[in-house]
Amino acid sequence: MKVILFIATSIFTCSLYAQKANHPLSQRIESAQVGLFVHSISLPFSASNHFVGLNRLPGISAGVGLDIGKNQKKLDAKYSVAFSAYHQKNLHNGFELNNILLLQYELFPGFHLEGGPGLGYLHTFEDAPVYRLEGGEYQQVRSWGRAQVTASMLLGIFVPVSQRIGIVTNYQFLFQWPFATKAGVFFIPQSRINLGTRININLS
Repeated sequence: MKVILFIATSIFTCSLYAQKANHPLSQRIESAQVGLFVHSISLPFSASNHFVGLNRLPGISAGVGLDIGKNQKKLDAKYSVAFSAYHQKNLHNGFELNNILLLQYELFPGFHLEGGPGLGYLHTFEDAPVYRLEGGEYQQVRSWGRAQVTASMLLGIFVPVSQRIGIVTNYQFLFQWPFATKAGVFFIPQSRINLGTRININLS
């Protein structure tokens, strides 16, 4: 519940910022992004299921980006919120709403480095039937999943193809918490390799 409140507060704060800047929120939303990613349980920069040789369906993501500060000569500050869904084989199915503070630097024309921290709400469902001991026998029960927190760091590049569209790829490292506290495993590291398209929806 606290995580949902935090995310709602983050979005509300950005709305207030847009209004304070005398611009409607619709004009502050500058981009939309869709993409695919490979998700794995791994330490930073460890093998992440071999993006080229997929052994499972990739995850999907969709989100929007907002301009949250005055653009410098080569450095922009942005806020993005994205929804993603993925399947971690033999573990769970995950649905995440993630907030990222994104800094973008133009290394040279047509090539941007970008990255930043993120905080999200993750809801997972076991990738197997769930049973409970009742009356001395195990009975299959309906599972409503588990609510968790993710803290992440993203590093990537953005290459504009035209004034309207660009290609984005990045590596994202996450901590998922709590994981299995009764077993003494409080969090697990996760990695994602993302490939997507970013569309400029506000050229004014």
